[in-house]
Amino acid sequence: MKSFSSRALRIAVVTPEVGLRRRISLAIQAPGRISNQFSCADDARPALERGLAFDLLIIAVSGDVDMAHKRLNDAAALLGWPPTLLLVGPHQLDLVGEFMAQRQGNDFSLLSSSADELECRLCAFLSRESAVTGQRQMTFGRYRFVAGTQQVFIGDVPVRLTRLEFEVALFLFRNMGSNVSRERLYQSVWNAELESSTRTIDAHVGKVRKALDLVNSTEFVLRSIYRDGYKLDVIDTPPIKHPSRRTAAQSNSMHPMQAA
Repeated sequence: MKSFSSRALRIAVVTPEVGLRRRISLAIQAPGRISNQFSCADDARPALERGLAFDLLIIAVSGDVDMAHKRLNDAAALLGWPPTLLLVGPHQLDLVGEFMAQRQGNDFSLLSSSADELECRLCAFLSRESAVTGQRQMTFGRYRFVAGTQQVFIGDVPVRLTRLEFEVALFLFRNMGSNVSRERLYQSVWNAELESSTRTIDAHVGKVRKALDLVNSTEFVLRSIYRDGYKLDVIDTPPIKHPSRRTAAQSNSMHPMQAA
């Protein structure tokens, strides 16, 4: 099984039950995994607005089947339909058939299972999806990011980045066209509050700008925003202007001495 240690796997755990959230968090703790716990999907909105993206979703939904189905779909849609492990009670098994058919990679487990069995299902789900997610590719024009490898391809040319440089670059591309403050970038990539010095961020952004040629690129340009942060913009290529017939005729009728 391929290791995912080169990139942290970010997992959203959604359930209103505090005790269950603790059990899940303890079961999935491991190097290379970052879990965020939410009582409901709406609680994840501030994290999403900061630019966080979740690779996996573990969710237990309450209520009758119709209500549980709505909460499940709302949560998956909000988080971008990541591979999902659904935890259901015995009375919610009607959810499982449609849920499993929605997306390859989805799985489920009964909440009535023993603690050891639930932990085994969690670990199996995470191990399987880590390998799949580790090869996920995201393309922006000629730039192709291969998650889990720390490589960016510009066309067919591979560019190797450090883990943090890869995360910085991917975050900027995902937020293309928007001002990204240093605080927001630091919270999302370093998963911490910004320190007084911004040299670390500026150094990583500078290396990304150079490595990915985001100064001379014909597609994208990475700009620094004074006292704020950065902005990655698409370069609008002006249309090629063809000479009009009149201009061409004037050029052809130019006096030989003028042409010289």
